[in-house]
Parts: sequence; structure tokens; C-alpha cells
Amino acid sequence: MLHSKQRKAIRLLFELPEEKVAEELEIRPGTLRRWKGKKEFASAVQAVSRDTRQAVCRILSRGLAHAASRVCGLVAVDADESQTGKLDAKMMVDFLKASGLLEAAASEGGEGDGLAAVLAEIAAED
Repeated sequence: MLHSKQRKAIRLLFELPEEKVAEELEIRPGTLRRWKGKKEFASAVQAVSRDTRQAVCRILSRGLAHAASRVCGLVAVDADESQTGKLDAKMMVDFLKASGLLEAAASEGGEGDGLAAVLAEIAAED
């Protein structure tokens, strides 16, 4: 069972450099290194890391849904007016693809799969 300083250390490890974590907790850096070597502590750090990644992917998935909607809107509005809107939409799609957010959202079970298909369709339009 982790004690309160260890639980606080785990939270702080995601916010501060290790030496600052030890300073904040008023422990020696060696104590923190020793905790990190213990299975229970390391497992707790991994669990927090995994949960944080999943939360970030959910947030990014929502952002991607909004971005895809905006891209679709740009394509629809500018389809009859000029090639500029299509170019802007394609650039936005390329930006989203290059960012890796689609793959991250899809691999975490988010909405990335459906968005990837929508964005691929938009990018394929001339």
C-alpha cells in the first residue's frame, strides 16, 4: 500500500522534474529513486500514465470531431465559389493527419476511425 507521500510523488512526477519532486516532498532524491524501483510504485505510475493518455485521447477525439465538422463546412461552402476553399480544407486535413492525432485517437478506441474515413474522403475530393 502506497503512503501519502508516495501518492503525492506520483502526481508530482507528471508535473515537475524529479529533483523538484524530492524537494517538494522534503525527501532525498535517493528515496524517490528507491520508490521508483519498487513494483507497487512503478505500477501506480504506469496506471496514472495510461489513464492520462486515455483522457488526452478522449479530449483530442472531441477536438477532431469539431475540426472535421469545420472542414466539411468549409468544403460545402466553398465548393461552388472557388478552389481556395478546397485547398484550405485539404491543408487542414493534411495538418490533422500529420499531427498523428487521428492514429492516436483510433488506437485508444476513440472516434478516430470514423473521422479518418471522413477526412480521407474530403482529402480525395478535387
